[in-house]
Amino acid sequence: MKLTCMKDELLAAIIYTQKAVSTRTTMPILEGLLLEAQDVLKLTGYDMDIGIEATVQANIQEPGSLVINSKMLGDIIRKLPEETVSFATDENQVVIIESGRSLFRVKSLDSEGFPKLPVVEANRSLNIEQAMLKEMIRQTIFAVSTDEARPNLNGSLLVSEAEKLEMVSIDGFRMALRRFARDPEKEDQSAPWPELRFIIQGKVLRELSGILSDRGMIDIYSTDNHIMFNLGDVKVVSRLIQGEFLNYQSIIPTNELTRMVINTRDMQNAFDRSLLMLSAENNRFPVTLSTPDEERLFIDITTVRGTLHEELNVQLTGKLIDCDFNPRFFLDALRVIDDENIAVSFKGDIGPCVIRPESGDKFAFIVLPLRK
Repeated sequence: MKLTCMKDELLAAIIYTQKAVSTRTTMPILEGLLLEAQDVLKLTGYDMDIGIEATVQANIQEPGSLVINSKMLGDIIRKLPEETVSFATDENQVVIIESGRSLFRVKSLDSEGFPKLPVVEANRSLNIEQAMLKEMIRQTIFAVSTDEARPNLNGSLLVSEAEKLEMVSIDGFRMALRRFARDPEKEDQSAPWPELRFIIQGKVLRELSGILSDRGMIDIYSTDNHIMFNLGDVKVVSRLIQGEFLNYQSIIPTNELTRMVINTRDMQNAFDRSLLMLSAENNRFPVTLSTPDEERLFIDITTVRGTLHEELNVQLTGKLIDCDFNPRFFLDALRVIDDENIAVSFKGDIGPCVIRPESGDKFAFIVLPLRK
C-alpha cells in the first residue's frame, strides 16, 4: 500500500471510526482500524456490535490493506507537522507514515483477520434530513434505559409512517417522544415515508449524534437484525435490539385534571438551582411542585444542606396540585426543549406529569411523580 492524503481529512475519518473501536477485547485486531486503499482510502472500526466506515480522498499509488492500532494512529496523525501525510508499507508489515520531516515506522496487522461488517441492503430504506434525526436523538436519548434486565428498553424506538416519524425512549421512570410530520413542500420529502419500526441501541445513537451534520440527508437501511446509517462518506452499521417495545401510546394520558402554561427557561433555571441543595451522597431528595392559586407555581426542596423556595408565574386551569418529583428527571426534559413556553399537565397528585408544547404535538415528555 502506498498513498498520500490530506492530514485533516484523514484525522476526521479516524475520529469517526474510533467510536466503533473496541476498548475491552482479548482480540488485538479489534483495537485497530482497518485501512483499505483502492479508488479511495476507506477506514473501518468494528467492535462486533457497531461498525463505522469513513472514506478519504487520496492519491493511491499502490492499493492494499492493513490494520493499525487505533489510538496510536490517531495520536500520530494528530501531531504530524504538515498538511499532507504519506503511507507506505514494507515486506514486514511495517507502515511508514511520513509528513514533512517526521517519519514513523509502525507495526501493523494482517487485514485478513479483521471481521467483515454485516451487509445491509437498501431494500428497506428511509431518507430524511440529518438535522431531523440529530434533533430526535438529542431530545430522547436521555430517557434510554441502562437496565440490562430490560434489553428492549436499552435503545430508542424509531417509527416511520407515511406522514410522520417518531422516536421514543423509556426507562421505566420517564418517557421522551419526539415527532416530526412530513413536509410535502420539500422536494426531498415529496414521497410518503415507508412504514418501518425498529429499536436502535442507545450507544449507537449517541455515537451517531456526534457524526450527524445540521445539513444534508441520511439514508437509513434495515434488515431484520441490522441497521445502516449512510451519510455518504461515513456509514454506521449495528445490530438492532430484538423484542417488543412498550406500547408507548397507552402510557400517554388522554385526559388531564390540571394544565398549566409556563416559561420553559424559568422552570429549567429553578430546577437547576434546586440541584444545589443535593450532594453526591444524597441525591434522592424530591422537589415539591405546588400551586397555591391559578397564577403561581411553588417549587420547594428540603435536604440536609438546606432549603430552596421558588415562585414562578403560570396560567393554570383545573385542579391545584401538590406532588413530588425527582428534579434530575424533570431537568433532563426541560434542557432539550427549545420552545419559549410549555404546557405541563397532571392527572392528580400521583398520576404522571406530561410536558408538551403549548400547542401542537411535536414532543411529549412524561415524568412519574414520587410517592409522598
